[in-house]
Amino acid sequence: VEESQLLDALSWLPERVAVAARRGRPDVFARYLATLATKTIDTVNTTAFTAGRAVTTERLWLARAARTGLAAGLGLLGITAPGRL
Repeated sequence: VEESQLLDALSWLPERVAVAARRGRPDVFARYLATLATKTIDTVNTTAFTAGRAVTTERLWLARAARTGLAAGLGLLGITAPGRL
């Protein structure tokens, strides 16, 4: 369930960029990124993500996708993403 929610949040990245740019509201985009970061941390820290079932290729892909999306979003705001979250 958490994984699906994170994937859904990631899918909105291009739309959020476009809306923020169109409206000249980088603050709205920054709030979206903060929410995305929270969802990412919550998802990868759940027991279901890290234990019980093996860490699968799909889960690693999702974690990398979230990292890439967050780094790209921060870059658009002129902020360098940390090497590690």
